[in-house]
Amino acid sequence: MLLITTDPLHIETITLLNSIPYSKTEARKILQDELGWEYYDGHHYESVYTRFVYSFWLPHKFGIDKRIISLSALVRNREITRENTLLALQEPIRPVDKIEEDVESTCYNKCMIEADIKAYKMRWKAVEQFEREELQSTSIDIRWQKINTLLRIAVGLGLQLEIDYTQDSIIYERWAKLKRTR
Repeated sequence: MLLITTDPLHIETITLLNSIPYSKTEARKILQDELGWEYYDGHHYESVYTRFVYSFWLPHKFGIDKRIISLSALVRNREITRENTLLALQEPIRPVDKIEEDVESTCYNKCMIEADIKAYKMRWKAVEQFEREELQSTSIDIRWQKINTLLRIAVGLGLQLEIDYTQDSIIYERWAKLKRTR
């Protein structure tokens, strides 16, 4: 990816690889046949640490499944079907016993203990639950105030907002109706 900018507020992205034909399957075959490369059984699984981050840390802490990116690229390139991608995403990221080995190895290598990881995981779940409850208990008035604050910041920064104000009265009436039905 190449970033070109002359204006500090505007960055133009030129994705060079999107302009050339590329097949992940063919590239992998060339690497294996000509260079003796071995597949690591997953994206960024070349070390125990990156395998741990991609298969345990990101999914459990942030809910990020990096397989989505790779599989989406394969679907766009017509190397696999969308249906096969959805089936692949239903499978676990990595077998539990393998993840436990990585957790143990990474915890040992990085001076962490399993109890710490379990405590972190429980804390993430507690924070997620708290955020969910907080969002549900926030009034519509407070939510509108937050949205208006964000809009004022955007306008203050000089961002161009394309807002259709003709729909405001309709939206306001719908919110008022919802408020009355509570």
